[in-house]
Amino acid sequence: MIWRFLQKGFWLEAHPFSLSGYNLEKDRYIRLTIKNLGDFTSKAGQLKKGTKVLIDGPHGIFTSRIARHEKFLFIAGGVGITPIRAMLEELSLKEKDCILMYANNSRKDILFESEFEKWQNRMIT
Repeated sequence: MIWRFLQKGFWLEAHPFSLSGYNLEKDRYIRLTIKNLGDFTSKAGQLKKGTKVLIDGPHGIFTSRIARHEKFLFIAGGVGITPIRAMLEELSLKEKDCILMYANNSRKDILFESEFEKWQNRMIT
């Protein structure tokens, strides 16, 4: 999705970010995870709660609806885990068979580690 945050200092720029979580049926939320990698993302923490947003998209077809099989293998590196995290959230609730291969430069770079461990423990037990 392409996001434009309608707050002073942000609204002139639109940026692509993947959803890292969503639950529009139950909790009515969407979740973005933005890693500090540049000028725009370094100031994303200054966005105020309640800031209006223009969203263009979604773009692409990375959804569980297009899956042809009941087992899933996900491969990701670094912040590229964000759209996979959203899909793993959905699939864990459906108790689907999933494998995640996730690489990072160091342990401190791992995003969502505690969430993945929680889902893993729930699905293994």
